[in-house]
Amino acid sequence: MLSAPSDDRALVRYEPLSKEFLHQVAATQMNGVDQRQRDEMAIPTLLHANPLITWLFHRRYATIAELLDVPAGGSVLDFGCGVGCLLPSLTRAGLKVHAIDLVLDYARVVDSQLGLNVSFAESLFDLPDNGLDAIIAADVLEHVEDLNELLNLMRQKLRSQGCLVVSSPTENFAYRIGRLIAGFAGKGGYHHADASVVEGTIAASDAFRIDKTRTLPWNIPPHLFSVARFRAQ
Repeated sequence: MLSAPSDDRALVRYEPLSKEFLHQVAATQMNGVDQRQRDEMAIPTLLHANPLITWLFHRRYATIAELLDVPAGGSVLDFGCGVGCLLPSLTRAGLKVHAIDLVLDYARVVDSQLGLNVSFAESLFDLPDNGLDAIIAADVLEHVEDLNELLNLMRQKLRSQGCLVVSSPTENFAYRIGRLIAGFAGKGGYHHADASVVEGTIAASDAFRIDKTRTLPWNIPPHLFSVARFRAQ
């Protein structure tokens, strides 16, 4: 268990949004948003009828919050924010919150409904260099084809010793069985890598060094997800 942060560090506690609220957000009609985009945003997983599946979904976010190391009042980017599940917890911690995704419509609804005052951007190029204390990439980097190019840009936006917190699926046999049981067989073709490739690529780059790792849902194999914190060099 992580120790409590010192007075100059933000304490982020993840609190899941209610399923009723998320159903309301996901039911909002969005022009041009197709089922593939909803799949990539994990909306079917988020609203799944099986409580174990939704528990694991939220446990990833809770683990990310535990690993996040940001100065009090610091600036954090949720890169690939999806529906926006993390945004309320980040703003409650007193952080300056930025969010980026290919589809921001759902996250904007969450922001508006809850009065979060999140700053939305279309891409990393819209953010100033050396302006972020942390970047969160929750189950998003496995979708990226040219990961090294993105990592260099992320490092450009982070302050020295800022952190990058990443979660990724393992895509191992247990994960594939879980996808089948969940009713998502045939999906996941948009993943270009698994956790080992994502974390290995980040660790091998000149931009970041690995700091901490966690595995979910348990500490012994087989793991379904990996969550890792990296430091900007």
